[in-house]
Amino acid sequence: MENVDVDSDVAFNVWCGQPEPFHIFVRFWAQLPPELQRGIFELMGINEDKVTMSRLCLVSKAWCRRFRAPIFSHLELKTVEDCQMLYRIIQSPLSAWLSAHVSALTIHITCFPHPTLWIPLLRLLPACRTIDASTYVPHLPLRRMTHSSDVKSALQNITTLKLFHCHFFSFSVLVRVLGDITLLEAIDLSEVTWSGHFPLAAADAHDICSGGFSHLRWVDVASCTNNMAVAAWTLSAASTRHTFTRGRSDDQVFPAVTWAIIDFMCTLLDDEKVRNATFSVTDPTADAYVFTGSVWAYTPQHSSRTGIGNVSISTARSSDTVVGDAGTQWTVRDVKICDSETADPDSNYGSRISYLDTRNWTVLAPLLDAFSRLQSFTVGCLDDRPEDSFQEVSDRVLSAANGHPAVTMAWIPDV
Repeated sequence: MENVDVDSDVAFNVWCGQPEPFHIFVRFWAQLPPELQRGIFELMGINEDKVTMSRLCLVSKAWCRRFRAPIFSHLELKTVEDCQMLYRIIQSPLSAWLSAHVSALTIHITCFPHPTLWIPLLRLLPACRTIDASTYVPHLPLRRMTHSSDVKSALQNITTLKLFHCHFFSFSVLVRVLGDITLLEAIDLSEVTWSGHFPLAAADAHDICSGGFSHLRWVDVASCTNNMAVAAWTLSAASTRHTFTRGRSDDQVFPAVTWAIIDFMCTLLDDEKVRNATFSVTDPTADAYVFTGSVWAYTPQHSSRTGIGNVSISTARSSDTVVGDAGTQWTVRDVKICDSETADPDSNYGSRISYLDTRNWTVLAPLLDAFSRLQSFTVGCLDDRPEDSFQEVSDRVLSAANGHPAVTMAWIPDV
């Protein structure tokens, strides 16, 4: 009689669904190498199916450890009762482990930003990194958000903040809330408003907020009181390694280059035509920083049509300074502004709105003068733009630049 490997035969039956004792499956699973276990989990393709994951948690302790965390990693709170229930669950000694697994909260506007609900909750969730209050809920009143020590402590561990349909008492309150989030990486604001005006001069901005936004990598602002102010404020600080400090009155409150970037973004790139601005930062180094973005603008004559401009601003550490020197200076080296090829891909140029055509180029000269070491300022047009139209925008830009040597016009493939 041929010898039979009993263990192998039992294992084969288990994997083929034969009614062998379940503990055998558990024993053989534990003997698999970890990389093979991970491969099997990936092949199962469960992803966001929390119902299936909850069932798989019942298979064994090992499977429970694998699937329990994803079930609770992203929670959605739709009502006040949801917030209160989660708070009670986390406080229970039997479910204290849960707080270590919640990494993201989506809080519907029905219960955010009501501080008595979400502030105590966040304090019990040290692993939470994302607060998403951007879910659209129709016919709800504008929610008001303030700055306080409680808000600061509740948000101190997060890296992503998404807000929708919220109101701040001032721009200062908004950026103080953002500045208090030390490791903030992403800001997403939609229909966020504030009272008062954005500071029009550096002298008016010395007491706005504290913080350096050094970890920031993404800013998306749409349909807000000002769609460029938040990106300008945060990215100007990050790109010049400047840390705002409230209450200071010396010259370091606002380095000239930091304010120059804010002024440039809010004066040339932004106006009442801009409805949305998105910026991202990629791999900053100790000596260089680049942020790029897209700006959506429309004209009153074509309110349903949008022109998109692509923007890139590069800063660098001055060659005559030393790393770690408190007096280290950063400068703007390169700026690019181009029409986007995705502005309206299904139409010819004659019916496309150009972002460059919506800009007020007459303000350009003093903005360029503020960039004392600017090496390149390039304005790029789409390659299908008619020659006479290219010449027209070129004349506007070069005339406004007042002979600045860094300014050039180009077709987009050459930018």
